[in-house]
Amino acid sequence: MSKFKTATFVSGLILGIGISVGSVALAASTNVTLLPVKFIVNKVDKTPLNGQFIDNGIKVPASIVYNGTVYAPVKMVTSMLGYSTNWDAKNKSLLIGDTSSGLLLSDQNPIQTEGGVKSNNIMSIGKQEFNKGFLFADNKASVVYNLDGQYSTLKFQFGIDDSKTYPRPGTLKVIGDGKELWQSPVLIGTPAQETKINISGVLHLEIRMECKDSLGTRISVVNPLVTK
Repeated sequence: MSKFKTATFVSGLILGIGISVGSVALAASTNVTLLPVKFIVNKVDKTPLNGQFIDNGIKVPASIVYNGTVYAPVKMVTSMLGYSTNWDAKNKSLLIGDTSSGLLLSDQNPIQTEGGVKSNNIMSIGKQEFNKGFLFADNKASVVYNLDGQYSTLKFQFGIDDSKTYPRPGTLKVIGDGKELWQSPVLIGTPAQETKINISGVLHLEIRMECKDSLGTRISVVNPLVTK
């Protein structure tokens, strides 16, 4: 097993809070041990590929050992359990799952869908599994929600779903009241990406997937959360 200095390792973690929560003083000379472990959730192996968690393109170890306790990134663990994770910097609070001002779109009824759209289906991006969000299939698919102008921010992760045997690139768009607010290419072999979009005042919000190839593709949009 490899060892790295804690000060160097912790600086690279995204929300690197352990499963066992406690107050720990980390000295610069303290060593931690990389210990690959399996993550079994409801009898399903959701262990990240090569023991690494990928968050917005950044790779970090999926688990470490410090003083006999196994630690893992909170965002990785909560995603395995089907919950979204957000950081409230103002109040220094970790928000897991539903919040009073947030709404997980995939748990709500859309006012319109087009093409192949599945909500809260088992999804996988870069061998990381999720079960909250949208799986878009075919060469064009979309989902529309009525927000009544009550929300200011839309946040989600996205990528090519691993279930496509011969994946093809596509484009993901967010449209508010007929106006394009955001778009991004979704490329093959790219880990899950994360985006945050200003949707202030939007009445009708559409998330749309397009693929120029007639055979289509599969793109997953994970944990689509709107907040006030």
